[in-house]
Amino acid sequence: MKRLAGLTVVVMIVVSIVYSGDGVGAQDGADPTIEAQETEIAEIRATSEARGEKINAQRTQIAELKALLPVVNEDPAIGDVFAIRDFELTVQGTDLAESVGSFDPQDANGIYLIVYLDVANVSDSPEKFPYERFEVTDGRGRSYSFDSTAAIYFLNEEFQVFPFDDLQPGVITSTAVIFDVPADATGFTLSTGRNEFEAPLDR
Repeated sequence: MKRLAGLTVVVMIVVSIVYSGDGVGAQDGADPTIEAQETEIAEIRATSEARGEKINAQRTQIAELKALLPVVNEDPAIGDVFAIRDFELTVQGTDLAESVGSFDPQDANGIYLIVYLDVANVSDSPEKFPYERFEVTDGRGRSYSFDSTAAIYFLNEEFQVFPFDDLQPGVITSTAVIFDVPADATGFTLSTGRNEFEAPLDR
């Protein structure tokens, strides 16, 4: 009986320790864990919201940049108005010439293809027209770059302008781009080589 009574006392002591000491400790240990998880969740939510704001800001920036891109017109006819960056332009026609400039004539290696343009600067400040970006492609797929030397002589004599002149905002300027091409080439298309537009010409 004494041994049984002693065993009973030991069991009661163990139970008392579990429920009073270790049990409270376990409960106390749970609270910091929950708080840590709640803090982590709050941080994840804050990070997610910040990322969402950043994504929205990037989407807005992309939309603004797209608005600055040129109007793409793959097939503007002669007389149509189309745009590249800060300029609206219209192809008014074409001509061929074996030489340009009367004071100091410049002779073509083949023949000069002259593309007449009306150009309007639609920005808010003076801008240089990007003559050097223009090219023509013939019916055989051969590309020809802008001839800056011939253009200096031709534009000064015909329009009293130079390729490096600033064009004033809101003013329509008559000008031209000029190319040295084979005399027998035909089927020309004007472009800038940047997929901004493709304008079939009448040559």
